[in-house]
Amino acid sequence: MKKIFFAVPIILFALTACEESGIFKEENPPVITVTQPTEGAIYSVSDTIYIKGNFSDDTNVQTYTVDVKKVNSNNIMSYTKINELDTTTIPLDTFVIVPTAMTGNYQLILYCEDPNDNFTNKVVNFSVIP
Repeated sequence: MKKIFFAVPIILFALTACEESGIFKEENPPVITVTQPTEGAIYSVSDTIYIKGNFSDDTNVQTYTVDVKKVNSNNIMSYTKINELDTTTIPLDTFVIVPTAMTGNYQLILYCEDPNDNFTNKVVNFSVIP
């Protein structure tokens, strides 16, 4: 019985030491929130399409990417940023104007990564009509 009482503190100490030494890493992926555009939204050519929301993580948003792409075609807007401010939330507030000749189905593709290599993707589909 004494052996069990001595083993429990040793196991607890070993688990605590591993956690503090970095063996256990944070595994929560970042969260991407999009308030605009909404899934399935329909816009007319030359409308301003506002892209709003945020990227957040419980440790730090390291990098994020914003792409607007016509389905089965090339990107019409794309950028990747590295967060040099060490912040847990990055606001997403930009816009795109689809050229007149580019009606069709589009995707807003968002990607976010934290320093522990956890990542999240989010896709919002929308259409542009004449």
